[in-house]
Amino acid sequence: MIDVPIEGYKSITIRREVYEELKSLAERTHRSVPGLIEHLIEKASEGPSQSTTTREDVSPTQKEAADA
Repeated sequence: MIDVPIEGYKSITIRREVYEELKSLAERTHRSVPGLIEHLIEKASEGPSQSTTTREDVSPTQKEAADA
């Protein structure tokens, strides 16, 4: 049996480790994986000058560098 996406949607294939990173970030930001991907694409299309980043969106390493 072949899984066919619901009309208006597409399937993509990504490496398992990328999916695990997406899943972890989605959980931390209270989003689903598809919702996170949509959010990231919306933010990327806004461009760097309009992007808003909160401390929750930043990795622990980036937080340490910002606090230094």
